[in-house]
Amino acid sequence: MGGIEISDEYARAKTPEAKRNLFAVLFDFVLSELEEGAVRSQKQFSGSEKIRAVATSLCLADASEYYALAFKQALPEVGKALLKSITTAMNRNVTSGRLDAQLLEDVEGALDKLGCTYAHPQEEYMELVSVTLASKGLDTGKTGGTLKICQIQLR
Repeated sequence: MGGIEISDEYARAKTPEAKRNLFAVLFDFVLSELEEGAVRSQKQFSGSEKIRAVATSLCLADASEYYALAFKQALPEVGKALLKSITTAMNRNVTSGRLDAQLLEDVEGALDKLGCTYAHPQEEYMELVSVTLASKGLDTGKTGGTLKICQIQLR
C-alpha cells in the first residue's frame, strides 16, 4: 500500500474531500487485510451489506477527520473513541440491526494500528506537547522525561 506515503499524504490533507478520499483508500486496505485474515483462518468474511453499514456509520461519525488528526498528531485509540461514539449514537444493541459490531470493531482496531504505525506528527504539534507537559508539571523526571504517543517518544 505504501503506508508511509499514504499516511504522510493523509497527515498533510487540508480539504475534507481529500481526507475522505484518503480515508476510503485506508478503509479499502483494512477491509482487504481483514478479508485475507478471514481466508487464512478459514472463516467467512462479512458481506457487502454489512460492510456498507460500517462504512456509512464511519462516514456519519466523520471518521476521515478524526483519522487525519490521528496521523497528524499521532493520537492513539481514535477508533476506540469513534466506536464508542457510534454505538452510543445508535442507542441500541448494534448486533441486532444491520451494523455488524464485530466488523466495526475490527476495522477501527486496524485503522488505529495503521495510525500509530505510520503517524507523522508535525513539528508544531510536537513542540506544543512538550510545552504542555512542562507547564502541567507532567515532565518531572518520574517517567524519564518522555511521553509516548503511539510509540513516538517526545523529549
